This record gives sequence, C-alpha cells and structure tokens, in this order.
Amino acid sequence: ALLKLNRNAEEALEEETGLNAAQAASTEALGSSTVFVGNMSFKTDEDTVWETFKDCGEKGYDSIKAVRFGFDENGEFKRYAHVDFDTPASAANALKLNGVRVLNKELTVQIAAGPKDQGPGSSFVRPSEPVKNPDYVDRCIVKNLSYDITEEVLFHAFEQQGVNCKHCSFVNDRETGQFYGTGFVTFETADDAAWAVACSNAGMEILARHVRVEYCPHRNDRKKAAMAAAGKVPESTSGAVPAHGKRSDVARPPSARPEGGTITAFFGNLGFEIEDANLVNFCKDIGEVKNIRWLEDKTTGEFKGAGFADFADPETVDKIVQTKNGKKLLGRVVRVDYAPNTKTKHKTKAGAN
Repeated sequence: ALLKLNRNAEEALEEETGLNAAQAASTEALGSSTVFVGNMSFKTDEDTVWETFKDCGEKGYDSIKAVRFGFDENGEFKRYAHVDFDTPASAANALKLNGVRVLNKELTVQIAAGPKDQGPGSSFVRPSEPVKNPDYVDRCIVKNLSYDITEEVLFHAFEQQGVNCKHCSFVNDRETGQFYGTGFVTFETADDAAWAVACSNAGMEILARHVRVEYCPHRNDRKKAAMAAAGKVPESTSGAVPAHGKRSDVARPPSARPEGGTITAFFGNLGFEIEDANLVNFCKDIGEVKNIRWLEDKTTGEFKGAGFADFADPETVDKIVQTKNGKKLLGRVVRVDYAPNTKTKHKTKAGAN
C-alpha cells in the first residue's frame, strides 16, 4: 500500500520533483519505465525526442533506451511515440515535460500503463469477450471525456486494450466552441467497436475518467458495406433514398461571397461513406485542406451528409466554390458553398494541422 503523505510532505515532493503526490504515486504504483508522448509535430524525428528527454535520467542520453513512433497501416506517422527509460524514476521525471512546446506543439506526456492497468484504485480488468454487435457497427459515441483529451491520447488508450481506431471527432458548441466532453470514434473494424464497448462496460478510464462507449446507428447505406466486410449478406437497399434528402443531379448556385471572404467552405449532398481522404483528394488540385468537420446529430451521432473544410486563405475557398460546386464525389453531385464568416461558429477541439 502507498503511504499517505501529509500536506508538508506533498509540498516538499512537488518542489523537489515537479510532480504532485498523485502523479508520483501513479508512477510508483505502475512501476513503468515507459512514457506515452502525444500531440507531436509531423516534423518530429528521433533526434528531437532524445534531445527533449535527455535530462530526465542520471545517465543523460543513456537513460533513454528506445523511442518507438506510432504509424498506421500505410506508414503515416500518428503523431505519438513511446519512450523507454532505464528506470521508473527517469520516466517520472519525463512527466514534468507534459505541456512543453516542441516544434510549436504542446506535448502530452503520460506514464504508459499496461493493457490491464488503469492506475491506482482502478478496478478495471480487460473483458474476456466483446459485446454483441449484430449490426456490425464500426462507429461509437464516447461520453464523459476529460477536457484535456486529444485524439492521440484517446487512440492510445484504446490501442492499449488492443482496440484500433481510424478516425475521431469531438463535439463542441457551435457558438462558443466549448467542448461537451463527447466524441465520435470510427474504429478499424466492427470487432474493434465491440471490444471498445466491452471495455467501457468493464470500467475503462481515460485521463482518470470512466468513459462511456455506445454504438452509433449506421450512416444508412454504410451498413451494407459493414455487413459485407463481415461476410454477411444485408437486405437489399436498392431504390432507398438517403436520410439526409433526395439525391440531386444538379447543385444549386452558391451564395454570395461573405464580406472579407472566408477560409471555410461548406460541402453538402455527401455520401454516407465519405471519409476525410475522399474530401482531401477532391480538393487537392485547388488547395490543401487544413481541417474537416462533419455535421452529425448531437444525440445519435448520425451523419447529416454535410461538412465544413478549412483552407489556407479566402482566395482558395473562392476557387473551390467556383470549380467544385456541382462536381461529383463518390458518385454524388456535391454542393459547395461559402460557410458563414464567423470566427467561433464552427470551432473544434482537435483540428487537423
């Protein structure tokens, strides 16, 4: 059992190590020599990591045993790494760098817990089987998230349980940008989603909060693809009309250009199978997409067949609206228009960089 520190001892500990009592207790209890480092710049290389953490151990550079970057199946850097130190004490010192700016990014530094270890006092044990997923849903709503959550931390937490994530979006107030503590996660497979729900039911914690994971209804015709991927034969959906409106072969003319222009374009009449990469490729001949926000029902998480994309400048948006409105994307005639020129209406907690 951990010794209970009195207030004076806690203050002395924090003054000496830069860690509060809870952080130090967590490090000691886990006995981990590995830290998770998230929110890294895409420009980060191994030398940058070694230089950042070289003073965490008594042996300097030799205190760092390995740097392991996270990559997806296509070899793309996922903006996080695991850093192995020689001792738990060196790893504990690394926690003091949480929030430090490296290559213009504030790093997230946490002790990397094992798959079944959620920290002192947690009763979580990874479940032995997933929750039933008869509709082969691969997308879930995740509730009760910490206000300090980032995509990297969220993905890492699930990956520690053997659950692979593909995409996430956080829910914010349209007017104020305030985070609601809720997000939507698309998992690699329906099985991953089933395990995520099972972990939630078993008491899984992320940033010391018990997260609640629930299945989202399919984006209508995405159910057919999900069942096909699972080797099932879905009922015929021929002739079905998408829930977000009647399919149109002609896009209506764009609205007038906002005064002063805007860096955000609206995309409507999108297919429910749309992914970030589809929209990025659709626009790449005009300009780089900086950020994407899909419109979803706040209660059900159902995709509304529309979204917003940010670009580098208003001139790029002018070209996007002029050249892409009425073009086809994934077999649908897309409506492209100017987004309202407000600074706060469509804020997100974690955008693309």
